[in-house]
Amino acid sequence: MRNPVATKAQYRPYIIYTCPSVRVLDYRRVRQKERLAARRMFAGKKKAAAEAKTFTPGEPVKQSPQDKEAIKAAIAKASSLDEIRRLEMMLNSGTIPGF
Repeated sequence: MRNPVATKAQYRPYIIYTCPSVRVLDYRRVRQKERLAARRMFAGKKKAAAEAKTFTPGEPVKQSPQDKEAIKAAIAKASSLDEIRRLEMMLNSGTIPGF
């Protein structure tokens, strides 16, 4: 029952930090001392990752003038309703046509 992930450095503290409800890991009870150490080790990294997020789903996405022109050009080139639906799905997913 060897899990290759368990051989990675800092695997146990990372799991303890990212899954705060875990009580037992690898057949060993998670102690409060381990939780505090994991929080000290990874707290700064979580904040940096949150700041690096490029957009929040559901919020309007800021588009550059080049992006807007690419979207307009793709819509103008569309020759069928299916192609327009495909473009709509791409835009809803955050993908800009032509990129």
